[in-house]
Amino acid sequence: MSSIWKVAVFALVTLYVASQVHAHSGGETGVTNRPGDAKNGCSCHCPQSSSTTQVTIEPLVPDTTIIPGGTYQFKVTVANSQEAVAGVDIAAWKGSLSAINAALRSGYGQLHHNSPQTMDGGFTSWTFKYKAPSGQKADTIYATGNAADGDDSEDNGDCTDQWNWAPKYVIHISTAGVSEAAVVPDVMSVWPNPVARTASIGINSTRAGEEILSLYDAVGRLKFSEQIHVTAGTSQHVVNTASLPAGEYLVRLSPLTPADGLPVWSEKLIVQH
Repeated sequence: MSSIWKVAVFALVTLYVASQVHAHSGGETGVTNRPGDAKNGCSCHCPQSSSTTQVTIEPLVPDTTIIPGGTYQFKVTVANSQEAVAGVDIAAWKGSLSAINAALRSGYGQLHHNSPQTMDGGFTSWTFKYKAPSGQKADTIYATGNAADGDDSEDNGDCTDQWNWAPKYVIHISTAGVSEAAVVPDVMSVWPNPVARTASIGINSTRAGEEILSLYDAVGRLKFSEQIHVTAGTSQHVVNTASLPAGEYLVRLSPLTPADGLPVWSEKLIVQH
């Protein structure tokens, strides 16, 4: 084979690999066990997965009925008491994912850590948004987490860094009483954020009706809930946060009953005193 052909073949192989596995200085995509990913696991750290690292996927608000077009918040947790930092790659089979803050960034339709995240008590978590697809009855979220000592030796197959897959999170999408016309896009915003005493919840809606405004802490405990009337157009509602401990919370706007066929909206709220 001539040297020109060798160079051409090498370039094509390199381009193919780069298109399948996308490495970044702050993380890597294409390493979940989602069908179609070019490789499985963080093999640049170690060829084998390790049960010492536990990775879990869970909704931030449990017992939520997921409907087509609805947006929901999920959390991926990486736990390993022996390591100092962790990273993650998250993918969905049919739905779409989006980052909530700078801890995650998008790449090739997946989410990955922007930089290694420090373990706190042997674990660390990332929250993200999932939008359910239309015309589907089920979906799956995948995640791979890596726990590392932070010595930047991952390119040498450093097996002191231990990665593992999360159990696949299967999502059941409810279509009972839901039509495409019923899924109306709304927008919810929270300000100021961070907040000390009083948070304003702005809702821009194409419909009027009664909904539930709730506030959950970082582990999913309900801290506040009330029924509110949403007007067509822009409305504003106030939540008193003066008595809440400092930390991250989730503001959730949901219909009175899932059968209404309307999406659930959620935004993160940070309380600082």
